[in-house]
Amino acid sequence: MPPSSPTIKRLFAMSGNKCAFPGCQVLLTGDAVIGEVCHIEADKPGGPRYNSAQTEDERHAFENLMLMCANHHKVIDSNPESFTVARLKEIKRRHEEKYAGGKEPSDDIVAKLLQPFIITGPFHGPTVISQGQMGGQTAMHINNLGLMPRIITQASGDALVAELQNYPSEPFYIQYVGGDQEIFDFAETLEAVLVAAKWNSGGMSMVIRYPPLVRWGIRLFAPDNPGVQCFLQWLNGNGFEVEPHIRESDSVTIQVGHNR
Repeated sequence: MPPSSPTIKRLFAMSGNKCAFPGCQVLLTGDAVIGEVCHIEADKPGGPRYNSAQTEDERHAFENLMLMCANHHKVIDSNPESFTVARLKEIKRRHEEKYAGGKEPSDDIVAKLLQPFIITGPFHGPTVISQGQMGGQTAMHINNLGLMPRIITQASGDALVAELQNYPSEPFYIQYVGGDQEIFDFAETLEAVLVAAKWNSGGMSMVIRYPPLVRWGIRLFAPDNPGVQCFLQWLNGNGFEVEPHIRESDSVTIQVGHNR
């Protein structure tokens, strides 16, 4: 059972026709309808944040739905340990507060959303996709869907720890731009993963208004050894934007940006 037409209309109106993910400004209607209706608590067992106590009506109610672009729908459903029910409800509340009283979309837009509604998909919940899309993938003509947040999942962190344990431990320390909670959370997680791999942390330091670092958000300093090269490969393999600089021939500064 998909969400009702009135629910879809209300969702778009309260979302300003924009992705609800913090910092994403993707407009989800226009020449094509690219919005995806995301369930905070999944509609099927095994899905992210599934709540067996919910009724069918509650699962498809406005309160359990968010409007997002394809990229950020995948982010939240691939990382349920980070994007909890409480966190998503707060993201929804803040986003909808900005657009309260917005204009409802036309019946034509709602029809485009409901016609290809898929009950099961790669995100374990109902996914609204535009014509020409397959399996919840982003349509080929959609290009810039905004930057993804820096996220290390439990599985990818465990894989890095296992790989780095094949190399000697390394000393490192991290600089991060202050005033951005997402950057701070990532810096803390990154430090915890490297410490779990038996690397020796020299701590973290906050930098305020330093233009070169603001571009990236994170800097990590470590010796230019094979273990560090393994770490660089892991960053690239997990989609992070990175820029390494060799300093004084024996150490490397790794600048880490958003996921590509």
